[in-house]
Amino acid sequence: MFRNGFLFFLSAVLLQLQPAAAQPQGANSLRDSAEYWRLQGNFSKALIIAEKWRDKSRQTAGKDSLDYASALSAAGEINRNNGDAALARYLQEKAFNIQKRGLPSGHPEMASVRNLLGLACMDAGDFAAADSNLHRALEWRQKALPAEHPDVLKSKNNLGALAFLTGDFSQARIFYREVLDIREKVYGSENSDVLISLNNLANVEMETSSYQEAERLYRKALDGAKKLYPSGHPYIGFLHNNMGMLYEYRGDYARAEAEYRRALDIRSALLPVGHPDRATSLNNLGNVFQYLGYYRRAIQFYEKALELRKKSLEAEHPELAASYYNLGLMYELGQQNSKAEQSYKYAEEIYSKAFGFENFDLGRVFGNLGALYLKIGQFHISSEYFNRGQKIMESIEPKSLPDVANFRLNHGILALKTRNFSEAEKLFKEALNLYQQALGADHPDVLNTRYSLAECRWISGSTAAAASHFAEAQEEEKKLLERYFPLLSAEVREAYLKKSENNRMLYQAFCVAGCPKNPELAAALYDEQLFYKGLLFNTSARWKKRIKTSGDMKLIRRLDDWEQLQQKISNLFASPDSAGRAGLDSLSHQAEDLEKELSRRSDRFGTPDEKKRRNWKEVQDVLKPGEAAIEMVRLRKYGIAMVMTDTSDSAKPVYRVPDLTDTIQYAALILRKNGIQPELVLLPNGNDLEGKWQRYYQNSIRLGLKDENSYNQFWNPLGQKLKGIKKLWFSADGIYHKINLNTLQNPATGRYLMDEIEIAHLGSSRDLLRNPPPANKNQLASLIGNPDFKPRKQAPASRQRSGPDLSYFFEADPSAEIAALPGTLEELDSIAGILRRFGWEVEEITGPEAMEEVVKDSYIPRILMLATHGFFREDTTPGSNPLLRSGLLFSGAIKTMREGYSGEGEDGILTSYEAMNLNLDNTELVVLSACETGLGEIINGEGVYGLQRAFQVAGARNLVMSLWKVDDAVTKELMIAFFRNWLSGMDKRSAFIKAQKTVRIRHPEPYYWGGFVLLGI
Repeated sequence: MFRNGFLFFLSAVLLQLQPAAAQPQGANSLRDSAEYWRLQGNFSKALIIAEKWRDKSRQTAGKDSLDYASALSAAGEINRNNGDAALARYLQEKAFNIQKRGLPSGHPEMASVRNLLGLACMDAGDFAAADSNLHRALEWRQKALPAEHPDVLKSKNNLGALAFLTGDFSQARIFYREVLDIREKVYGSENSDVLISLNNLANVEMETSSYQEAERLYRKALDGAKKLYPSGHPYIGFLHNNMGMLYEYRGDYARAEAEYRRALDIRSALLPVGHPDRATSLNNLGNVFQYLGYYRRAIQFYEKALELRKKSLEAEHPELAASYYNLGLMYELGQQNSKAEQSYKYAEEIYSKAFGFENFDLGRVFGNLGALYLKIGQFHISSEYFNRGQKIMESIEPKSLPDVANFRLNHGILALKTRNFSEAEKLFKEALNLYQQALGADHPDVLNTRYSLAECRWISGSTAAAASHFAEAQEEEKKLLERYFPLLSAEVREAYLKKSENNRMLYQAFCVAGCPKNPELAAALYDEQLFYKGLLFNTSARWKKRIKTSGDMKLIRRLDDWEQLQQKISNLFASPDSAGRAGLDSLSHQAEDLEKELSRRSDRFGTPDEKKRRNWKEVQDVLKPGEAAIEMVRLRKYGIAMVMTDTSDSAKPVYRVPDLTDTIQYAALILRKNGIQPELVLLPNGNDLEGKWQRYYQNSIRLGLKDENSYNQFWNPLGQKLKGIKKLWFSADGIYHKINLNTLQNPATGRYLMDEIEIAHLGSSRDLLRNPPPANKNQLASLIGNPDFKPRKQAPASRQRSGPDLSYFFEADPSAEIAALPGTLEELDSIAGILRRFGWEVEEITGPEAMEEVVKDSYIPRILMLATHGFFREDTTPGSNPLLRSGLLFSGAIKTMREGYSGEGEDGILTSYEAMNLNLDNTELVVLSACETGLGEIINGEGVYGLQRAFQVAGARNLVMSLWKVDDAVTKELMIAFFRNWLSGMDKRSAFIKAQKTVRIRHPEPYYWGGFVLLGI
């Protein structure tokens, strides 16, 4: 939003705050008056005056006069500012053609008009014409003017804006940086043009995910604006708005909200009630709460924005319809279906009056209404809207094939839900054909349709055909992800997997349901897990950060080029623009070639072996005699999701709607060394495992009660199939991330599971196929803990290493306290002594020096141990980032908790989001000696989003973490025993299990010895 019209907006607000000048008088009064009112933002008045000037010059000087050309150009720029780019382009071209006949080529006035023509083309979306005109204007200005002349710099700035709009951020950065350097040299730091350049360059850094640099530039611009302008100046509000956008991009919604509120306060004090910028600020605040999943609060802001737009726009203005449409989407997300329907209806009415019945936006509204009625079971009305929308889309020339296909697809889903299988299959095939024509074989919409067709074949009884369609869809999707996934941004990757999750759960349900008759489906499901499980984690591009911090400027520039290609591919990946997607192959080949170059030049870049598609037979080959592997799969059972009557017509029949149900199941895919193929063991009571049996397990642990049920519920069905197995490689999913299998006690024998079988926890059994890392010969251990929280009132010492109930979004609380942890000092001192006796170089940092920045500055230690308070806050609100709701506390945290974040330096709270960016590629072991460090938000197939994931992404190969609040003194015993065992020659897992058994002798309850788990090979 801030890109469009930014330069004009800035010049206007700067002028508005200057002392009012008398309206121009004299010979050039019409010219000067038109410019005066344009810069004041009063375009209607400026246009009236410009038209008077145009008419007068045509009568007095003639239609071929240069004065008439100037009048046309002025009118064109006013129309551009007012949003009519097409008319602006026409007027600038007409003015330029007059100038060509009366002026020598390259004349400054011709350069000025050509520059404005380029801007008009840019606003109209004709970027090729914009590029040609803006470059020619720059060439003419450079020949006639010195390099530091304002007009030359404006031309370069405009070319930067064009590159920015077209996604060529590398080129935009070059133009913006050059202009900024000259402006700072010529004008100094406190200059309005310098502030523009700082903001523009910050925009580029934000778009290329260089958030730290973007924040630095925005803050520099904001500091300069506060010195240059009075408090409450609109440009200060503008920068606060951009800072909010930066934090919104980063997922730091608390700071985004604060910045947006500052912008709104300034705009509310300065601008009239109906001003669109006030509505924009309200809308941005609505976005924040939408992302956080606080739909009610989001709706409040959207409704306020709508009210302001009602005051400034005509009743039938299309932008008002767009506002209703967006509000309808929000109501639908918030499950307020009646309000969503009403908003869509308002949008339908306005679009119908404004454009008639052959308008794309109206067709889109019909599509949303059809989908809404489909969701709430009004199938008859849903069908009517789909038919109306499809007719509109098919009547528009040229036809938008993806939109036509989308209506066929939704119509097919409607037929499927009403069990009209033959009609559903016909519609799915038509949609598939249209999507393939428009988008190619590997587009996500094509894959979605393939899955729908497979589902239709399955529930209509054609199981063999369904298996074939599922296999084809799976293969095409894997090819697509292998080709494009590493080149997409992290946000796009995550969004794609979230959007396509239903397809994978459908396939999982198909495999589980069909496995009793077709056991080979267990093998197919195992391979599916090897490919998808942890896919986001395995495609995380940690190497980008290493290159950026390498100091090799040539390599950094090549990385910039690669990122620009990534962005272009990301933009085209799910685009319905078939012409644009035609360039995907070329771009992907460029990116792949550049990726290979970066791989060769970065010794820490991912190897080709890591990208190889794996299968269950390869895992089986590396298993040793007496070993087995288990892939747990959490899935939803497929069946009759609901029984309902069409609420739009009581005469309609009752429908038994097939779909994925709310019944949770767990499938254990057991792979033995000598097995013919993986064996599937189904635990059908997943809802109970995640409900009453999880609570039973937790209460038994917490209260020290004898647990007579958890073993049978969580383990026995699996254990019966593991007779003779001594070691199990276990890849968890769902609820199995929240329990420690070793603490399950066999009610028949009284023995704990750790006494029956050795269990090694992995993110995926695919990890067994990775090449072992090179031997790490450094003997550096970094031990950080026992922070000095410096409370004003000394808090009592705590026996548990759990922090206060906080998240990154906590409110400042002047009475907040953090308990001291004296046991951590003894623990670190003891472990440091053990390490030193075995020849390790130990960096032990405690007390006031145990700060967040010390952790971030840790230089590739082989061992990193953090002993302090940990926290994780449950929050099921959609959009709430679990990586910001979990973390560790260090010195200085109490100040932040009591007073809020100052905006400068570190805040003493290391969130999981921040921990992901640590450089731990040479770190063999991370020990999080704190409470609940293994907890987080469990994402199907991706594991635990919290400290566990953060330190793995950062590079840690092995991780010791806790599943519940742990005792301070007993934790010290456990850690000391573990390090003593390991450094004496045992492998890490054996050393850890022996330490737990040693602690168990003195403290037999699982609460004491079972809270920590070791993850990794």
